[in-house]
Amino acid sequence: MGLGSVSLHLCEVSGKAWTWRLQPDEISYLAGHMDYELMDEPTLNFLKDVPITKVLYCIPDGTDELWCIEKGIPADLKVGTSTTSRSGRYLEFNPKGVDKGAGLQQLAELLGVDLADTIAAGGAANDASMVATASVGVCVASARDGLDQVANYQAQSTNNDGVLEEILEKIVLPAAGE
Repeated sequence: MGLGSVSLHLCEVSGKAWTWRLQPDEISYLAGHMDYELMDEPTLNFLKDVPITKVLYCIPDGTDELWCIEKGIPADLKVGTSTTSRSGRYLEFNPKGVDKGAGLQQLAELLGVDLADTIAAGGAANDASMVATASVGVCVASARDGLDQVANYQAQSTNNDGVLEEILEKIVLPAAGE
Protein backbone atom coordinates (compact mmCIF):
# COMPACT_ATOMS: atom_id res chain seq x y z
CA MET A 1 0.00 0.00 0.00
CA GLY A 2 0.98 3.63 -0.39
CA LEU A 3 -0.68 6.98 -0.81
CA GLY A 4 -2.71 5.43 -3.60
CA SER A 5 -4.56 3.36 -1.00
CA VAL A 6 -5.49 6.28 1.29
CA SER A 7 -9.12 7.35 1.47
CA LEU A 8 -10.17 10.72 2.84
CA HIS A 9 -13.09 11.80 5.02
CA LEU A 10 -13.86 15.46 5.71
CA CYS A 11 -16.46 15.78 8.47
CA GLU A 12 -18.84 18.74 8.65
CA VAL A 13 -20.33 20.20 11.82
CA SER A 14 -23.66 18.72 10.67
CA GLY A 15 -22.21 15.20 10.90
CA LYS A 16 -22.06 14.67 7.16
CA ALA A 17 -18.79 13.36 5.76
CA TRP A 18 -17.38 14.10 2.33
CA THR A 19 -15.26 11.18 1.16
CA TRP A 20 -12.73 10.58 -1.57
CA ARG A 21 -11.38 7.31 -2.96
CA LEU A 22 -13.19 4.97 -0.59
CA GLN A 23 -12.02 1.37 -0.73
CA PRO A 24 -14.79 -1.28 -1.02
CA ASP A 25 -14.29 -2.49 2.57
CA GLU A 26 -14.51 1.11 3.82
CA ILE A 27 -17.85 1.53 2.05
CA SER A 28 -19.08 -1.63 3.81
CA TYR A 29 -17.74 -0.37 7.15
CA LEU A 30 -19.52 2.98 6.80
CA ALA A 31 -22.87 1.48 5.75
CA GLY A 32 -25.37 2.46 8.43
CA HIS A 33 -22.76 4.31 10.50
CA MET A 34 -22.75 7.72 8.90
CA ASP A 35 -24.13 9.94 6.18
CA TYR A 36 -21.44 10.42 3.57
CA GLU A 37 -21.12 11.67 0.04
CA LEU A 38 -18.44 10.71 -2.44
CA MET A 39 -16.33 13.51 -3.95
CA ASP A 40 -15.64 13.06 -7.64
CA GLU A 41 -12.49 15.16 -7.78
CA PRO A 42 -9.56 15.70 -5.42
CA THR A 43 -10.43 19.33 -4.74
CA LEU A 44 -11.81 20.96 -1.61
CA ASN A 45 -12.76 24.28 -3.20
CA PHE A 46 -16.49 23.57 -2.90
CA LEU A 47 -16.05 23.25 0.89
CA LYS A 48 -14.30 26.61 1.42
CA ASP A 49 -17.28 28.05 3.37
CA VAL A 50 -18.22 24.81 5.18
CA PRO A 51 -17.03 24.38 8.80
CA ILE A 52 -15.02 21.15 8.92
CA THR A 53 -14.74 19.46 12.32
CA LYS A 54 -12.10 16.90 11.46
CA VAL A 55 -10.18 15.23 8.68
CA LEU A 56 -9.62 11.47 8.54
CA TYR A 57 -7.14 9.57 6.43
CA CYS A 58 -8.18 5.95 6.05
CA ILE A 59 -6.38 2.72 5.23
CA PRO A 60 -8.26 -0.31 6.60
CA ASP A 61 -5.83 -2.24 8.85
CA GLY A 62 -3.20 0.37 8.04
CA THR A 63 -2.48 2.19 11.31
CA ASP A 64 1.32 1.89 11.01
CA GLU A 65 1.29 3.08 7.42
CA LEU A 66 -0.96 6.01 8.34
CA TRP A 67 1.47 7.14 11.06
CA CYS A 68 4.29 7.00 8.49
CA ILE A 69 2.23 9.25 6.21
CA GLU A 70 1.55 11.63 9.12
CA LYS A 71 5.28 11.97 9.77
CA GLY A 72 5.73 13.09 6.16
CA ILE A 73 3.17 15.90 6.37
CA PRO A 74 4.94 19.29 6.64
CA ALA A 75 4.76 20.73 10.17
CA ASP A 76 3.24 24.02 8.98
CA LEU A 77 0.20 22.10 7.67
CA LYS A 78 -0.36 20.57 11.13
CA VAL A 79 -0.23 23.81 13.12
CA GLY A 80 -3.29 24.07 15.36
CA THR A 81 -4.21 20.40 15.04
CA SER A 82 -3.78 17.27 17.09
CA THR A 83 -3.52 13.82 15.59
CA THR A 84 -4.73 10.47 16.86
CA SER A 85 -5.82 7.12 15.45
CA ARG A 86 -8.82 4.86 15.80
CA SER A 87 -10.32 1.57 14.72
CA GLY A 88 -7.10 0.37 13.11
CA ARG A 89 -8.11 2.29 9.99
CA TYR A 90 -8.15 6.05 10.63
CA LEU A 91 -5.64 8.79 11.24
CA GLU A 92 -7.70 11.62 12.70
CA PHE A 93 -6.80 15.32 12.55
CA ASN A 94 -8.79 17.55 14.94
CA PRO A 95 -8.42 21.17 15.99
CA LYS A 96 -5.98 21.33 18.92
CA GLY A 97 -7.87 21.01 22.22
CA VAL A 98 -10.87 19.34 20.59
CA ASP A 99 -11.03 15.78 21.84
CA LYS A 100 -13.35 13.44 23.69
CA GLY A 101 -11.89 14.40 27.08
CA ALA A 102 -12.75 18.06 26.49
CA GLY A 103 -16.17 16.93 25.24
CA LEU A 104 -16.80 14.95 28.43
CA GLN A 105 -15.80 17.96 30.56
CA GLN A 106 -18.17 20.24 28.63
CA LEU A 107 -21.02 17.75 28.76
CA ALA A 108 -20.61 17.26 32.52
CA GLU A 109 -20.60 21.04 33.00
CA LEU A 110 -23.72 21.51 30.85
CA LEU A 111 -25.55 18.78 32.76
CA GLY A 112 -24.30 19.92 36.18
CA VAL A 113 -22.59 16.58 36.78
CA ASP A 114 -19.35 16.40 38.76
CA LEU A 115 -16.56 14.67 36.80
CA ALA A 116 -16.17 12.47 39.89
CA ASP A 117 -19.52 10.94 38.91
CA THR A 118 -18.59 10.08 35.31
CA ILE A 119 -17.73 6.85 33.55
CA ALA A 120 -16.33 6.68 30.03
CA ALA A 121 -15.65 3.62 27.90
CA GLY A 122 -13.59 3.41 24.76
CA GLY A 123 -11.59 1.18 22.50
CA ALA A 124 -8.99 3.24 20.62
CA ALA A 125 -6.43 6.03 20.94
CA ASN A 126 -8.98 8.74 20.12
CA ASP A 127 -10.84 7.72 23.32
CA ALA A 128 -7.79 8.09 25.60
CA SER A 129 -8.46 11.67 26.73
CA MET A 130 -12.07 10.81 27.59
CA VAL A 131 -11.14 7.61 29.45
CA ALA A 132 -8.44 9.52 31.38
CA THR A 133 -10.80 12.43 32.18
CA ALA A 134 -13.65 10.32 33.57
CA SER A 135 -13.64 9.28 37.19
CA VAL A 136 -13.85 5.69 35.98
CA GLY A 137 -12.22 5.05 32.63
CA VAL A 138 -13.06 1.75 30.95
CA CYS A 139 -11.32 0.11 28.03
CA VAL A 140 -13.29 -2.50 26.16
CA ALA A 141 -11.87 -6.00 25.67
CA SER A 142 -10.96 -5.20 22.06
CA ALA A 143 -9.14 -1.97 22.97
CA ARG A 144 -6.01 -1.08 21.03
CA ASP A 145 -3.36 1.60 20.88
CA GLY A 146 -2.43 1.31 24.58
CA LEU A 147 -5.82 2.48 25.86
CA ASP A 148 -5.53 -0.03 28.69
CA GLN A 149 -2.68 2.11 30.07
CA VAL A 150 -5.05 5.01 30.90
CA ALA A 151 -8.12 2.98 31.92
CA ASN A 152 -8.90 2.07 35.53
CA TYR A 153 -11.06 -0.87 34.46
CA GLN A 154 -10.50 -3.37 31.66
CA ALA A 155 -13.81 -4.82 30.49
CA GLN A 156 -14.22 -8.42 29.43
CA SER A 157 -16.77 -7.37 26.79
CA THR A 158 -16.65 -5.08 23.77
CA ASN A 159 -18.80 -2.24 22.43
CA ASN A 160 -20.78 -4.80 20.46
CA ASP A 161 -21.27 -7.50 23.08
CA GLY A 162 -22.33 -5.99 26.37
CA VAL A 163 -19.85 -3.50 27.76
CA LEU A 164 -22.66 -1.26 29.05
CA GLU A 165 -24.25 -4.18 30.89
CA GLU A 166 -20.86 -5.10 32.34
CA ILE A 167 -20.28 -1.52 33.52
CA LEU A 168 -23.70 -1.48 35.16
CA GLU A 169 -23.16 -4.83 36.92
CA LYS A 170 -19.49 -4.43 37.88
CA ILE A 171 -19.19 -0.69 38.57
CA VAL A 172 -22.47 1.23 38.88
CA LEU A 173 -24.57 -1.14 40.99
CA PRO A 174 -21.79 -2.00 43.48
CA ALA A 175 -21.04 1.74 43.89
CA ALA A 176 -24.73 2.31 44.62
CA GLY A 177 -24.67 -0.47 47.23
CA GLU A 178 -26.88 -2.79 45.22
